[in-house]
Amino acid sequence: MPRVQKFKNMGHLTEVQRYTIQALREQNLTIKFIADQLGRDKSVISRELRRNRDQRNGRYDAGLAQHENMNGLIRQHIPKGASLEDIDDEYIEMIQKKLNNRPRKKLGFSTPYEYFFSTFAKNNV
Repeated sequence: MPRVQKFKNMGHLTEVQRYTIQALREQNLTIKFIADQLGRDKSVISRELRRNRDQRNGRYDAGLAQHENMNGLIRQHIPKGASLEDIDDEYIEMIQKKLNNRPRKKLGFSTPYEYFFSTFAKNNV
């Protein structure tokens, strides 16, 4: 009987997945092992490791990866090369609100605001 290939997730990595990659690489575990643990294709892990190395020591840095991810989100609103002096405070606040109110996968696709207040509502705080 022919084997059916199960496709692994090729989408964006979450913050938790990035820090998991960092922890597992620090234990000298293979890319294949990390990919299997995260249910990702090994090419996703390999690309992540290659793109987000600390220039000083060559190690993968999950914090750097998250920072670059946020820069990409900001670049959706502010073109590369644009001077921040040309952008007014209202526009920056609008970007800030959009980014802070994006639904997050790790919060069950709630916004941080919704998650925060639903957590406190459950705990009667």
